[in-house]
Amino acid sequence: MYTFENIKGNNLIIKGLQNAIKYNKVSHSYIFNGDHGMGKKTLAKTFAKTLLCEKGGINPCNECISCKTFETNNNPDIIYVKSDNSSIGTSLVKEQINNVIQIKPYKYKYKIIIIDNADTMTVSAQNAILKTIEEPPFYGVFLFLVNNINNLLPTILSRCVTYNLTYIKDDYLKDYLIHNTDINKDLLDFYCAYSNGNIGHALQLLNDKEFINMRNTTINMISNLDNWGVEDIYKNIKILEQYKDNIDQILDIIILWYRDVIMFKINNRESIYQRDKLELLKISALNLSLTKLILRIDEVAKAKHNLSINANFQLNMEVMFLKLRKI
Repeated sequence: MYTFENIKGNNLIIKGLQNAIKYNKVSHSYIFNGDHGMGKKTLAKTFAKTLLCEKGGINPCNECISCKTFETNNNPDIIYVKSDNSSIGTSLVKEQINNVIQIKPYKYKYKIIIIDNADTMTVSAQNAILKTIEEPPFYGVFLFLVNNINNLLPTILSRCVTYNLTYIKDDYLKDYLIHNTDINKDLLDFYCAYSNGNIGHALQLLNDKEFINMRNTTINMISNLDNWGVEDIYKNIKILEQYKDNIDQILDIIILWYRDVIMFKINNRESIYQRDKLELLKISALNLSLTKLILRIDEVAKAKHNLSINANFQLNMEVMFLKLRKI
C-alpha cells in the first residue's frame, strides 16, 4: 500500500512534498532523480495518490474511492507513461502526454502524468513537451522519474522542482528487510553493504538466484586461490566467464570477501558482513597476513578500474589472478 509512512529514508523530500500539499503550493512539474531502485517510483506514486485523496490531507487516507482505485491501478486521473523502446520519442510524447493532458480530469482535482525513465526522452521529445510544461492546464501535474538528470535539457530543468534522492541509512534498510522479507539474518549486513543503501537493489538481489549462485561460486573460488596451479587460473576464468556481464559485481564480492577476512583476523566479528561463511573466513584468516590481504584488495580494485576502461575480460582476469597468487 502506497503511503508516506511506509517509505524509508528521504525524509526531507517527503516533508517537501507534504508541505506543498498542506500549503497549496503544488507545482506543475517535478523531477525525481536517482539511481534505479532508490524509490523514485514509490515516492512519485505516493505523492500522486495523496494529491487525489478525497480527504485532502498530507497522507492518503486509503479509504476513499480515489485511494482504493489507485491501489488497483484504476484511478482515471493518474496516467503512467513508459516507453517499450530504449528511448521516449516525439510521437509518444504527443500522443500519451500532450494530447492526454488537455482532457480535463474525470473526477478529481488534478490530472497527474508520471513519466518513467524520462531521461531517455530524445531532444526532440523534450522540446515537444516543453511548451506543455511551460503553459500547463491548471489541473496538470507532471512527475518525471529520471536515472540521470544530466540527460534533460536546461529548459526542462528550469521549469521543474527537482528532488535528488539519497541512499538510505543501513539501519533503515535493515529494518525494512527484516520486516518485509525472509532474509537470512547472517546475510543482512552483506546485502546492506552490497546494495549501498539502495533498497530496490537489495530486494532485487535477494530474489536473484543467479546472483546468489554467482556469489557462492566466486567465494568458493577466491577462498581456494592459494591452492591453485597456473592451469587453475584459466579453468576458473572460464567458470567466471558465464558472469562476465556482471564482472563489477564479482569484483565487489571479492573485495568484500577480503575485507571480511581482515575483520575476522583482527577479531572484529561484529563487522563481518558474510557471517554465513565463517568457516571459510577462518581458514583464509589463518593463511593470509594483513599485508597480503590489503595488497589483494588493492589489486582487485585496480582490475575493476582497468575493466572500466578496457573491455578485455580474459586479459584483465589473467593479470589479476596471477598477481593475487604472487602476493
